[in-house]
Amino acid sequence: ALRRAIPPLKIRIEDAAPPAVSRDTRHPAALRQPAPRARAYKGKRIGRAIIELWAELLTDRPRLTEICCGDAETPLLESDVIEAHRLMAERIAALTDREPKEPVPEPAGDDDGAKRRSRGKGGRKRDNRANREERRYEHRVAERDDQRTAEVAVGRAVGSSRPPSDDVDDDDEEGDETVRGETGIDGLATAGEEPVLDLADVAILLRANQIVRGARRKLRHLFVDEAQDLSPVELAALIGETTDDRSVTLAGDTSQRLFLDNGFRDWRSVLHELGLDHVAVEPLRISYRSTREILALARHAMGPLADPVEPVAPRSGAPVEAHRFPGTGAAVAFLGEALRPLLTREPRATVAILARHPEQADRYYDGLVRAEIPSLRRVRAQDFAFRPGVEVTEIRQVKGLEFDYVVLVDVNAASFGTDDESRHLFHIAATRAAHQLWLIVTGTPSPLFPAALLTG
Repeated sequence: ALRRAIPPLKIRIEDAAPPAVSRDTRHPAALRQPAPRARAYKGKRIGRAIIELWAELLTDRPRLTEICCGDAETPLLESDVIEAHRLMAERIAALTDREPKEPVPEPAGDDDGAKRRSRGKGGRKRDNRANREERRYEHRVAERDDQRTAEVAVGRAVGSSRPPSDDVDDDDEEGDETVRGETGIDGLATAGEEPVLDLADVAILLRANQIVRGARRKLRHLFVDEAQDLSPVELAALIGETTDDRSVTLAGDTSQRLFLDNGFRDWRSVLHELGLDHVAVEPLRISYRSTREILALARHAMGPLADPVEPVAPRSGAPVEAHRFPGTGAAVAFLGEALRPLLTREPRATVAILARHPEQADRYYDGLVRAEIPSLRRVRAQDFAFRPGVEVTEIRQVKGLEFDYVVLVDVNAASFGTDDESRHLFHIAATRAAHQLWLIVTGTPSPLFPAALLTG
């Protein structure tokens, strides 16, 4: 979407921003800034304008400090803003080192030859073809100039004086995005030097593009699931692609937030930031996945973050069990003895063994491999098989999924304390279970579950 909206901007997009940058670019204040800056912009409404607005927004440290540190609801530390500004300025400045290369077509032929051919049969068609090639050439040159102008604009915003390069190889027919080779003068790979933007940058750029130039694609209706994991500016960029009547459905559960620094505080505050105060919030109180016993534990773990209105579970099931062991080895031995008969008795059952951290998941997976548990899989990048068996992974991988049985491992005070993130992750893990939930404790028990659940 970004490349379609701003063709001259050719970068790599990743979702790996440092925490300080993420808190800054996803802060609700980031949503309030593009509109007044766009209204004040007097230049041509082209790609350069969008890049310039984005660069000025993220490199104006006094303004960032004012709006982020002075926010009444979610103020940021000034030290975080300073660090974020430094990192963002470096990232934006890296765009000025980009050496663009636009594909330039070979000339259609000399003028005299074109004139001679135009006199014969089909000459008019050949003339039209030559004219089209000439127009394409002019368009690509204009795009290249727009790219260089955009780089100069970004350079001005971050204080860089480096001019864009004019070293364009017109003889290349492949249309590579950069004149750099695969290795640099030092013999090292240059792939890592490609300018990188974060997903939050994409949202700000798209939102600025919508304000300055308007949305190119108007959706009659937009449905956004897991909305609680999107920042207000990301939601605004999505809503900005809809028609003027704003037919939008947002669905999400604030108890299952994976990202606590994205500016999504609660539904009312987010709707206010989006200018949708008039929109009604319709709570969904009935939970069809988990049993009453599981939901009661998940609600207990949320503590002060729990929704004031308790959810309704239509069915009851097996009690939640907590088992305590002196170490991982004893816990794995217990799970091996419990899983083998379960898989024999219920060959179509799905089982998830969930850990907070990847290293914990690796330890349990390696132990269960040695225990020769059948249909065992280690999921690392949401590559779930969606078939019967046992899948070992981290909690962040299973958002939106469900399993017949869930075993939450290392439910210790060190892994699941009373901080907000621990509460949300515990809630997500527990509510993946449709029928039964086990807690495996290998140290000091977590305070997020009642001590009465321990069996030993």
